[in-house]
Amino acid sequence: MCESKRFHVAATITVLLAVLGVCGTARGKIIYVDTAAAGENSGSSWADAYNFLQDALTDANTAEIPVEIRMAWGTYKPDQGGGVTPGDRDAAFELFDGLAIRGGFAGTGSVDPDVRNNEIYETILSGDLNGDDVDVSNPSDLSHESTRSDNSRIIVSNLESEENIEVEVPTTGGRAGGPVSGTRIVIIPVSEVNVELDGLTVVAGSTAIRKLTPGNLSVSNCTFRSNSISAIRIEWSELTMTNCTFERNRGHAVSHSGDNLTARNCLFGGNWGTNGAGLSCFALYSEVMLRDCIFTGNVAVWNVASCTADRLELYNCKFTGNVAQEACLDTSGDFFAENCTFTGNIGGAIDLLTGRLILSNSLIAGNRGQAIKTHAHHVKIQNCTIADNHTDEDGSALDTLYGATVSNSIFWGNSSPVMKAWRPATLMTDFCNFQAGWPGVGNIKVDPGFVARGHWELNGTPNDPGDDYWIDGDYRLLSQAGRWDPMAETWVKDEETSPCIDAGDPNSPIGREPFPTGGRVNMGAYGAGEKASKTYFGDPACDVILAGDINGDCIVDELDLAILESHWMMRGEDFINKSPVVTLIEPQDGDQITWPDSILFRAEAHDPDGEIERVSFHIFRITDTRTRTSGLRGQQEPNGWERELDWQSNNSYGEGEWRVWAEATDNEGEVVVSPPVVITLIRP
Repeated sequence: MCESKRFHVAATITVLLAVLGVCGTARGKIIYVDTAAAGENSGSSWADAYNFLQDALTDANTAEIPVEIRMAWGTYKPDQGGGVTPGDRDAAFELFDGLAIRGGFAGTGSVDPDVRNNEIYETILSGDLNGDDVDVSNPSDLSHESTRSDNSRIIVSNLESEENIEVEVPTTGGRAGGPVSGTRIVIIPVSEVNVELDGLTVVAGSTAIRKLTPGNLSVSNCTFRSNSISAIRIEWSELTMTNCTFERNRGHAVSHSGDNLTARNCLFGGNWGTNGAGLSCFALYSEVMLRDCIFTGNVAVWNVASCTADRLELYNCKFTGNVAQEACLDTSGDFFAENCTFTGNIGGAIDLLTGRLILSNSLIAGNRGQAIKTHAHHVKIQNCTIADNHTDEDGSALDTLYGATVSNSIFWGNSSPVMKAWRPATLMTDFCNFQAGWPGVGNIKVDPGFVARGHWELNGTPNDPGDDYWIDGDYRLLSQAGRWDPMAETWVKDEETSPCIDAGDPNSPIGREPFPTGGRVNMGAYGAGEKASKTYFGDPACDVILAGDINGDCIVDELDLAILESHWMMRGEDFINKSPVVTLIEPQDGDQITWPDSILFRAEAHDPDGEIERVSFHIFRITDTRTRTSGLRGQQEPNGWERELDWQSNNSYGEGEWRVWAEATDNEGEVVVSPPVVITLIRP
């Protein structure tokens, strides 16, 4: 038995060593780069590191992937190294699949060359080939400052795919839906290129990074500064950015036209551009998610961030001190924002053209423009504070075409009229605080008791708005029981208590509000959150938690029973919308449609806890994923939702295989899609 145990242990160790060996080889080759290395310059170690990144890339391109390049601090230029000509503006650091480049290492001469700190050991990829760039006070001048005329056009690039497909598409003489005037060949890249960049500072190029291939570009702990056309410009690819800084770039800090985009903890500051100075994205059939990102001090002719996507999500993001002729954020598609702030911007805060808008626990204050302007078919605003916004247009706080549902929110100090709707009857507001009053259940008209309202400092020149600046306020609610002080990072007690505490919808979840909660959610941006102001029942404030004391007044009584009764048998899922269901009935998988026959789209849809607002039909050509449409809206008929498409009169639908699905939207704005089918369009 002992021999058997020893055998099993030995076998287990052997297997583990084999697994570890496989994992070790999966890491791939490591190549070292250091401008100060004086050894063999073979890239095999820090002592023998390459002096130039170009040489390391040449080595890496012949190695088995994945391959990692580690770079010591210093400045590296794309016209340095073997195979490139000094001063060549078209020289670039070429990326390829399976490559990772990491900077910020101490390198040669350090006690431990593997010590890594991106700030202390800054690794710079510079397009200033002659080293003579003159600083400009305004990034809008970057494109025509004379000393930058010889800078790199692209510093880091991946422009060519190893495999492409050619697709013949009809042309209509420049007019959408017009008669076919011919065909053209579109080349679509197929080969994926997945690259990781980490710990780099990329400066002084026309474009810092340019990628035109599918796959994913992952950028972490990088800084992009003083690039004159764009810092990152991406097509076809996914883009993931983490802990990155984009400052004083011209054009677009990030220009993205491709698949999903994700940004976490990124700073966009002091950039200048016409539209999308901070972020410009066109991800029509993809999703964009920004978390813990800050946009500040950016200047745009139109919009600071411009995004067209199936779905845009913002969490804990801040837009402050930006200047835009239209809005800080201009977007089209479904838009969700939670725990976000838009403060002290010149121009509007949010402009949503189409889709649905869901805004919660957000602060929009002190903007010189409309807080929210939207043509969205579904607008829901909950637990928000919209205050001190001023504009000459109607609807300083909310300008909506199709109405909105607003609850648990505070509207105060905005220019009049506060809200505007094309169909006022569809503007439903309950349990809100309006300075001028507004009809609705539970609405109040009383000073909200903010800790301190923000204001514009006129800087001694009241007739010159150009030098005005916004001083942030604190739009939390005063409380004698305790409210959070973000500066001191502690709870403090005030001499007054806001009437907006415990004034929200009695049936809304109180979320993470701290004890004592009063058993009812607060109004405003901080209601239902862990930093919500506490309920005051008189001195001394209750600090004892009793079983059964729902409202937190240190006594179990009829008030607690009333709260319990009003919520009896409620479930958490009652506050979560149940998804609608949609099934595509026609066409069916494998159907063939021959020109000039029409195509009938038919679907069945129902909503288990509400109503279906609309059904639309979507198709895209499998061989050309850019040839898509979302404009086929169905009509409700006795046999379901239907839409007929006359293929003969619409020449934008070329022959070949097309994927078809139905999309249903319920009265809460939730969208679901049916399983797709594949049909074939045939032109004899």
